[in-house]
Amino acid sequence: MILMATSIVLTPIYMLKLYNKVMLGPVTNISIKQLNDLDLYEYITLIPLALLVLLLGIYPNIILEYLDISVVDLMKIIEFTTK
Repeated sequence: MILMATSIVLTPIYMLKLYNKVMLGPVTNISIKQLNDLDLYEYITLIPLALLVLLLGIYPNIILEYLDISVVDLMKIIEFTTK
């Protein structure tokens, strides 16, 4: 029990230290330092995708309404074959 509690406490500490070192540490590779940020065309592509993901995350019924019919039909088929 003590071992489990210790691992529950130590695992996030280790993960946060590793994340800090890998993602937020200094850049040591020269080729990575030369990379540029996104340009205009990449922003034009990503902004609608991000808005769509946000919209579907807030209101998923836009897609779920269309999936409901096929899922109900599939459930009827499965129910029919299991009898």
